[in-house]
This record gives sequence, structure tokens and C-alpha cells, in this order.
Amino acid sequence: MPARVAQTFLCADRGVGTTEETVSRASVKMARFSKAHVRRTGSQTILRLANHGILYCSIIMYERLEGSWPKVKRAKEHISDLHQMLIAFAASEFYTARIEHDAERRINTLCFDIDNSKFPTEDSSLLIGDAVQNLRGALDHLWYQVVLACGGTPTNWTRFPFDDSRDALSARLKEALEKQRITLPVVELMLSSIVPYKNGNPTLCGLNELGIMDRHQMFVPVLKMMSIRDLRLEDQVGRQLDCVDYILDDSSRVRLHEADDMVVQVKNKGRAAATIFFDIGAPFEGEPVLSTLRRVTEEVSRTIEAFNLLITKSPE
Repeated sequence: MPARVAQTFLCADRGVGTTEETVSRASVKMARFSKAHVRRTGSQTILRLANHGILYCSIIMYERLEGSWPKVKRAKEHISDLHQMLIAFAASEFYTARIEHDAERRINTLCFDIDNSKFPTEDSSLLIGDAVQNLRGALDHLWYQVVLACGGTPTNWTRFPFDDSRDALSARLKEALEKQRITLPVVELMLSSIVPYKNGNPTLCGLNELGIMDRHQMFVPVLKMMSIRDLRLEDQVGRQLDCVDYILDDSSRVRLHEADDMVVQVKNKGRAAATIFFDIGAPFEGEPVLSTLRRVTEEVSRTIEAFNLLITKSPE
């Protein structure tokens, strides 16, 4: 998106009173300033109108929030690299297909022998961790800039807020509002749309949990559900047998009932595809890694877009 100056200003009544009073009396107003004025005053402009007691928090530089997008872009690159790694592994000689023929019983068994030892577990773990940290970092960058834009003072501990419940998140946001770190429109957006608590937005909360886990241990993705397609089998006179797609977790044996009384051989072992999953005990346990990371990326992008829309929203 092209960087541009946002001339929308969010403000809230922040008179003295309890948290409940501050929230209930908060209002949203908007004012417009010229680009020249923006350049003169900078991105942290705060104007106090003595006759109203209203603090105007200028959200001026749209490109500040744009700083989250490079992190999202880099996460997508890591996810793409992980996908290509899986494709390369699937194209390798990690499995064989052979026929065991029982001449006495006149039956055939299709045997898949799978060797997972060559799967690049460490490299895939690092790519998953890098993608997670870029996506989590995009949210932290976003929140840091939102606090700045609202006239607040971020610290080294400023992070995108997550909590266990809506009530806990609401209390945290109201505290930040009372301390003039954020404005009411930000609170409303978080509680109505972003909802970063466990029962509200499990995708974002799962990302947060992945980020915490990655700081202490490496992800060990589980390679399973390998599919074998385009396998070609022929009988003793060269007739091709009908084959289905095979889904495997490990080395497997498949009785070929339709090939009884035949002598069958493998003419083409087909092509494979492999899927990795989050392991037991990890966030998103048992879910496919690639599709899950893409879903998380979409949710992070939606969150950034929501704040961009809030900032560039025109007065009615």
C-alpha cells in the first residue's frame, strides 16, 4: 500500500475520574490539519483545548503502521520456503513401492517402504519459528505505533495485548485508556473486532502461544499423511491395473484383492506429497503446519488492516 499522510485525529475526553467514568464519558471527535501542519508539528502532536478539556491525539503518519507489513511479507517468504522444502522432500527417494507375491496363496501385497530420516526436521523447525516470530513481531510493532499515535508513551515492555478472557482484556485496555496510552476507538476496535482472548480469537491467541513456545524450544513438526498418486501396476501380460491414491502415515502394506491369481509388478512408483503437522502439546496440536500458518498470516493482516482503516477513517 502506498504510504500517505492520514489527516484523521482521534480524541477522547480524559477528565479526572474513575476508569468507569472515563470510559463512559469518552467521546470521539475528528479534526483535519494540512500536510504542511503535519510536517511542522510531527507525528507526536498533542493539542489540549483548555475550554473543552479534550486531549487530541494525532494519528498522523499512516506509514508508521505500514512498518508491520514487511514483517508479514517476510513471514510469507518463510512459509513459502517451508512449502518448497516439503515439495523437494516429496520428490526425493524417501520411499519405495514393491510387490510381494505369494505364489502358494496366489495373492499380491503392495508394500510401501518409507524412510523419514532424510526429512530436514531442523531446517523446517527454524522456518516455522521464523515465520511465527515475524507475525508476532508485526503485531507488537503495530501496537507500539498505535500507542505512539494516541499520544501515549510506550516502553520496552509494550506488547500487543492478549488475555485469557474478554473481561481480563477489557480491564487491561481500560487501564491503558485511563493512563492515556490509547484512545476509546482503539478499545472499541479491540473488543468488537480483534478480540484477542482465548474464546474470542483462537487464531491470534494460538500465534501468541506459538511465539512463547518458540522462545524456549524448537518446534518439531510431525511428518505424516503422505499421499502417493499415479502409481502404475501391470499384470504378467502388461495390462494396467486400476490404482487409487494411497494415504500413508508410515511404511504400509496393502492387499491387492483385485489382483488375485495374477503376477503383478510395479512399473511406476508414482509421485508423493507430504504434510507436516503441529505435534502433540503444541498450540494448534494436530493441525497442518502450512495451512495453519497461512490462516494465522491472514488474521494478522486483517488486524493491521483494521487499525489502518480506523486511522484513515473519514468523518461522517
